[in-house]
Amino acid sequence: DRAIFNEFSAGPLGQGQVQFSGVVEVGTLMFNNSPDFTFATGMTSPGKLTVADQVLYNGAGVLHLSGKENVYEFNTLHQTNGQIDVGTKLVIKPNNPGHSDAGTVTVGAEGVFRLRDHVNMYFDGPFPKFLLEGQFEGNGTIDLRGNEVGQFQNFGRLVPGASPGTIVIEGDYLQG
Repeated sequence: DRAIFNEFSAGPLGQGQVQFSGVVEVGTLMFNNSPDFTFATGMTSPGKLTVADQVLYNGAGVLHLSGKENVYEFNTLHQTNGQIDVGTKLVIKPNNPGHSDAGTVTVGAEGVFRLRDHVNMYFDGPFPKFLLEGQFEGNGTIDLRGNEVGQFQNFGRLVPGASPGTIVIEGDYLQG
């Protein structure tokens, strides 16, 4: 099962939005040249979005993962360009260990990945990895300890947020 959002998936203002409550599960979530897009829940109900296989973001705008009590659980996340803005808990959990990139986040050279409001990003499972080729910015913690200590591989730019900007990396750090 797949959910695909492209340049025609946006609403009348050029922005798409999905609101959910409870648990929503999907195999692959793909954004292909989509404009700004927001995942959120209603004000009173927390939600959980589980993507069992992979999230592919090749967006032209910003993908907002928001909602104060929401949990986003992805097997793998691959971003080629555009911006991903995370304002709530993000868990990278290898639900599909057979997938070659299970437990991995990749931010391509043209991508910007942002943590807002001191958000925590957790990696669960064996051999977690964050591969940065673009830009990582904001304030928050990336916990790569999972079942084994993971690795943050930086071949791009780390840009802490507003003063005092803090990005905490729990795990091994490799500067490329």
